[in-house]
Amino acid sequence: MRNVFSILFRSDGTITIFAALVLASLLMFFAFLIDYARLALFHKYTEDISRTAVRSILSAYDKQLFEQYRLFGRGGSDATQLFELTVNNHQPDWQQNKQKFTLLNSQLQTVTISSNEQLGLHAVFGRQLLEEMKYKAPIDVAADLWKKWMPLSGKLRETATQVNQISELRKLYEWREQKLDKILQQQQFVAKQVVKSQVSQALNRSSSTNKKNILLVDVITKYNDYLNNLETQAALSEQASEQLDVQLFSQLAQQIDSYRQDVNAIITILTDQLSSSLTIHKEAIAKAKRWLTEAEKINNDIIAAEAKQNTMDTTHSQLAATELSTTKPDMISLARSTVYFEQYRAELQLQATSWESVVEDSNAMRQLLYQVLQSYPSSKSSLYAINGVLIKDELQSAMVKLQQSYNEYDHQFNAPGEVLLKREEDDEERSVKRQLQSNKQTANQMMKRVQSMMKTLSNLEITDEERQVFADVKRRYNNNIAFNQSKVEEEIPVEVDGNSLQPSKPFYGDVDADETAASSAGQIQKVYGSLENIVTNLQTRLYYGEYAALYFPSFAPEKLQSLIDLNNAQEQNNESLAITFSDQQLEYIIFGLDNPTGNVAAAYGEILAIRLMVRLMEGLVQYRSLTHPLLILSTALIYALEKTIEDMISLIKNGYTVMSKHLPIDVTYKDYLRLMLLAHPTADEVLLARMIAVIEQTTSLELAKIDTGIITEANYAVQLWFLPAVSQLVSYFSNWSGKVTGSTYEATKTIGWSY
Repeated sequence: MRNVFSILFRSDGTITIFAALVLASLLMFFAFLIDYARLALFHKYTEDISRTAVRSILSAYDKQLFEQYRLFGRGGSDATQLFELTVNNHQPDWQQNKQKFTLLNSQLQTVTISSNEQLGLHAVFGRQLLEEMKYKAPIDVAADLWKKWMPLSGKLRETATQVNQISELRKLYEWREQKLDKILQQQQFVAKQVVKSQVSQALNRSSSTNKKNILLVDVITKYNDYLNNLETQAALSEQASEQLDVQLFSQLAQQIDSYRQDVNAIITILTDQLSSSLTIHKEAIAKAKRWLTEAEKINNDIIAAEAKQNTMDTTHSQLAATELSTTKPDMISLARSTVYFEQYRAELQLQATSWESVVEDSNAMRQLLYQVLQSYPSSKSSLYAINGVLIKDELQSAMVKLQQSYNEYDHQFNAPGEVLLKREEDDEERSVKRQLQSNKQTANQMMKRVQSMMKTLSNLEITDEERQVFADVKRRYNNNIAFNQSKVEEEIPVEVDGNSLQPSKPFYGDVDADETAASSAGQIQKVYGSLENIVTNLQTRLYYGEYAALYFPSFAPEKLQSLIDLNNAQEQNNESLAITFSDQQLEYIIFGLDNPTGNVAAAYGEILAIRLMVRLMEGLVQYRSLTHPLLILSTALIYALEKTIEDMISLIKNGYTVMSKHLPIDVTYKDYLRLMLLAHPTADEVLLARMIAVIEQTTSLELAKIDTGIITEANYAVQLWFLPAVSQLVSYFSNWSGKVTGSTYEATKTIGWSY
């Protein structure tokens, strides 16, 4: 009993110290747990309240941007005030009541708000557009654009292919025919030149250059008289001087001299230009032969090009056949046969040898005439016998031969020129060319009507105020491009004004209908190639384009109704055709021209190109019975231009056109613009910069300064209940970044958020 008492009532304090140590450790451990729990709650609460505050800041968006363009950008109240107000007004009930015991009483010390993203950045702007249109765009395209444009895709592409193929061969065809025409003109020219030369003067009394009417036939006819005069003169000269009839002798001398002068004149006529005419003729025919060789080479190029086109057609034979592809004209008919060139070469040789025969016969006649001048008879027998042949008979025979060769050449190659006439009559291509020339004149006259309409639209009077608006838009566009380039490393592609206008240029300048058709064919191939690629792959361009078409106004075609009257009465007032920037925002986004009338004019130019190809497709089917490819194209082009003009009038009066007689669907002006938005070769960054410039001009905002994302750094503090040193241990057991300052625990919360 005593031992128990001694144990219980010992005075050395060993148990008390041990118990105190244990209790102190437990107290410190529980204090650590309590503050750890409070700090965990503190971190969770401050992070949540910071996120709430950031969302509250972003909920203050610019109403004008949202209501007009469905874009989100910071606006309204000050961000710092909103943050503090949100933190103060969203404390839990147990923390709002200051009179009661509160487990956590955190305080917002400071807050710093910085912008993270701006609406003027293309990545940010484009992301909001994609978000807005991610459901609308595919539905609109499938239900509208695809239904209207894709049914004619195969036919229009085949039309463009045929137009390009025929246009390629047409250039070679026209080049070859120009060579052949030059050859014919060369033949006719040189024939007239030599036939009218001095060689013909001796044979043709009507020659304007034969002033004295000295003819070879007269010289030969008077040859007997000349011989008689010589004989009489010789007889008189033998008489005594007192018996000489001086008057008769003088008369005979004059007649002899006159005859000899005539012979000399004929010799001079045959000599002066005899060699030169032969040289001229040879050079002309040699040049014609070179041109014929060149024409034959071009003809071979036509055959090679046609073979290449057939190879390409075979390569793409897996595509579905259309009515156009199954009735494609025979392109090889544009080539001439090898026999044609062989016969033409023989004809040129015939003309060359024919004139050489004339020259040879003229030479022979000239030699005989020299003998006439050199003969001086001593007896009657010697007067008629020179080299065993009577001169008169030789002269007569030589003259007949010369006249025959000359008349044969004249008849074949000059008047009437039977050989050349027969060539023209037998050449079917010449009748085709006459028809083509007639069609071309008709088509060019219709093109002038279209160009007049476009010229009137381009030359409308613009006020200085509107010019300043476009200058402001251009400045905003350039500023946005510069702003984005400063944010990214790569350079943004910037289009030069007017590049987009390339397809419609033929409707402005002095360009013929054939070149316009070829240009439109190239454009329609690019349009459908881009359209199918974008729609099939659901590229971002589809969403951008549909957004622009949905939220930006375009020019109303009905406002151009007076344009139809302006073509007929130029004195009408142009004020009714005033075009403002607010009327053509969508056209500016597509083309980006800072010319007040340029964007609308460019849009109508491309619509003209599209309509021309649609109508050309119809024309190629309608006139395929003409068989000749160029006749088919030229006749179809006249039809296409006529119908295109009707389409443009319908667009201006009614606001829409019928797609085609094969597809009677109404296509509005906005539908054409939507097609251009998808198919135009404008870079996405350029398209977005134009949209931003338009929005800034309309709202007077600067999107580069409108935040769409913010980063907040908020400093919070909470009072510690226990020893700060103990609470400092929290840093070793967690990844919190807070710190202990005196009896206060402080932490910084960084939150970033964007629309």
